[in-house]
Amino acid sequence: MYLVRSHVRLVNFVKFVLLLGACQCPMLTKMLSFFSWNVRGLGQSCRCDDVLAELISSRPSVAAIQETKLSCLSPLKRRTFLPARLKNCVTLDAVGSAGGVLTAWDASICSVDSVTKLSYTLTTSFAVLADGSTFTFSNVYAPTLHEDKPSFLAELASLADLISGPWMILGDFNLTRSPADKNTGSFNLSDATRFNDLISSIALVEIPLVDRAYTWSNRRVNPTLVRLDRCFVNLDWDACFPNTTLSSLTRFASDHVPLLACACTRVPRSVCFRFENSWLLNSQFPMVVQSVLDQPLHGCPAKTFVLRLKRCRTACRSWSRRQRPLVQRGVTLRFSSTPLTFLKKNDRCMPLKLLSVASLCGVCKISALKNLSFGVNVSTLG
Repeated sequence: MYLVRSHVRLVNFVKFVLLLGACQCPMLTKMLSFFSWNVRGLGQSCRCDDVLAELISSRPSVAAIQETKLSCLSPLKRRTFLPARLKNCVTLDAVGSAGGVLTAWDASICSVDSVTKLSYTLTTSFAVLADGSTFTFSNVYAPTLHEDKPSFLAELASLADLISGPWMILGDFNLTRSPADKNTGSFNLSDATRFNDLISSIALVEIPLVDRAYTWSNRRVNPTLVRLDRCFVNLDWDACFPNTTLSSLTRFASDHVPLLACACTRVPRSVCFRFENSWLLNSQFPMVVQSVLDQPLHGCPAKTFVLRLKRCRTACRSWSRRQRPLVQRGVTLRFSSTPLTFLKKNDRCMPLKLLSVASLCGVCKISALKNLSFGVNVSTLG
C-alpha cells in the first residue's frame, strides 16, 4: 500500500512539473514581413523579371504591388513576376491602362479569411497558421489627380469603420504630410491638412522610414523628390506587433522605391547601463574611473560633463567584462550585505563595538566577516 501511494505521489509530482513548465514556456514569437512597390506597369517582360528578382531576394510573407496596369491576370502572366511561394494572390484590376493593385501571400504562413475591394484599396484579412491569430492588411494605390483625393480619404475613413483587430495600411498614398516630405518649395497645405486630420481621426500610427527621406523621383537632372509611399498601423497592431519597422530596398526599375515592413511580437530589449555596488569593493575600480576623468576635454561645460559620463559608462562596462565570474572570485563580491541583514541570518551574536563600526561603514565584506570570532564573550572585549 505504501509503494502504491508513493507511486501516485510521484506521478502527480511529475504532472505538476510538466504543467508548470508549460505555463512558463515563452509565447510564440511571430515574425511577418510585407513588401510594397509601385512598379509602374507589368506589361514589359524586363519589369516582370525585376519584380520577380526583388521578391525572391526579400522573401516577404505578403507582397503588395501597385500600378500593375493589368486589366486581368492569367496564370501564365502571374508566374512571370511572382515566385512559387507567393502564387496565391488577389487583384484589383486596372481601368484601361491606369491603376491595378495586387496582393500576394505565402500560403505556408497565413491564409485568407476575406477580401474587400474598393476603388483605391485592396483589403485582405489573414489568419496566421502558427497560432490562428488574425490581422488585416490594406494595399493602397491613391489617385494622382487632385479632385479625386477627397474620395480616397473618404474611402479610408469608411474602411476604418469596418476593421477590427490589428490593421496595417501599406502602399502609394500620393499625398504628403509636411513640407519635409518634398525637396522643393511647392507644398499643398490643404491636402496635407485633410490627410493628417484623417490619420488622427481614425487613430493611425505611421511607421517611420528609417533609411530614406523620399520614395519617389522624377529622374531628371535636378530631380523632384517626394515621400509618397507610407506604412500605417492602428493601435491594435501596435499592441500585437510592438516591434514593427519600415526600410527601403534598392530602386532600379521604377521611379518608386520598394519598401519592406517587418513586424515582430518580440519587444526589443533596451541596452541600459546598470551600476553595481560591488564595483566599489574592488581596489582597481577607482583607478578605472579616475583614468577616464583625467582625460582632457574642451568645449561647453555641459557637453563635456555628459561626454565624461558616457566615457565612464563605456569604461565601466569594458572593465566589468574582464572580471572573473562570481564563483571564481575570492574577496571581490557582486553583492553587499549590511550588518543587520547579516545578523538576521546568523544565530550567534556580533560584538557591540564591531556592530557599531560596521553600521557606520554601511557595508562589510564577507571576507572580513569570516575573520570575526562570533563565539567570544562580549564582556571580554569591553
